[in-house]
Amino acid sequence: MTNQPDVITVVNVSSEVIFLWFMFYSPSKIQYHASKVASSLRKIDTTDHQLQNQVSLLELSIVQNLPKLSALGYFDVNLHLIPQLIGTTLTYLFILYQFHSSEKSE
Repeated sequence: MTNQPDVITVVNVSSEVIFLWFMFYSPSKIQYHASKVASSLRKIDTTDHQLQNQVSLLELSIVQNLPKLSALGYFDVNLHLIPQLIGTTLTYLFILYQFHSSEKSE
């Protein structure tokens, strides 16, 4: 019976990690594909000047409006967020440790 909560905890943590991975990976993949479409449009070369202007405007519109997933507009959710979260959490823990050790020495 003592091993059962451990197994449940491992399953819960692993499912949360998988969910977190998909939550960060999907927006990054969508943004990557959209930027690839924009770069492909940039390479189109036509003799028709009007068509070339339309393609350029479409490419510019795609570049300016790349799809993003954000948290209420505060920050973008993508793969670059994971190291930022780890760094912020570690910095916070170091500061808490310093406060805790300074209180013990007094």
